[in-house]
Amino acid sequence: MSLAGKRVFITGGSRGIGLEIAKRIAKDGAMIAIAAKTADPNPKLPGTIYTAAQEIEAAGGTPLPLVTDIRDENAIADAVSKAESEAEDLLNAKKREVSTITSNAKREAERMVLTATTEVSEYRNWLSGVISEAERLYRIQTQSLDAAENAISQSRQRLESAFTRLSELQKQVLSAISADGTPSGDARVTQRIVQATANAEAGAAKTATRKTGKKSGAAKKSSSKKRR
Repeated sequence: MSLAGKRVFITGGSRGIGLEIAKRIAKDGAMIAIAAKTADPNPKLPGTIYTAAQEIEAAGGTPLPLVTDIRDENAIADAVSKAESEAEDLLNAKKREVSTITSNAKREAERMVLTATTEVSEYRNWLSGVISEAERLYRIQTQSLDAAENAISQSRQRLESAFTRLSELQKQVLSAISADGTPSGDARVTQRIVQATANAEAGAAKTATRKTGKKSGAAKKSSSKKRR
């Protein structure tokens, strides 16, 4: 049978068999009142009621030392009454201590839960913002890629159309030139080729005239300098 939480009254518990019984009961966690008259050290007999209380506490019990002459019946009765009163006070103090610890632990747990809830809420809001921003950037990137693809497609179509027109024009030009290099075939195409050739020749002539004029002017200036 366990004596945990029980209150035990032992007489003569400052040494000897009484102390050994008290220490054994202390291992169960009992509250032990020891009544003995030895309060001061005796050179012939080791141990006092207070050293016994220390050993009981070290063994796991709750000691309640009562200096009492166990030969006096009235003193024993007073000691029992005092033990009951002090044990009740000690028990109430333990209850208050446990209540305080429990209350503090509950408040701390509530604070931790509130803090964790707040942090989770803040993290959820932050994560929601990050996801929204990522979605916005993804939409912008997708729109940009679509616009680029459309621009590339339009450019490709324009190039293909230009190459097609150029190929057709080349065919017309080739069909309008005879084997000896003279224009032939469609009169409109021939007229365009003749006009283009004339324009090219006129441009070349103007360029040559400008170059000749520049050379003549330079020669005159050089001759004038030599005469001087």
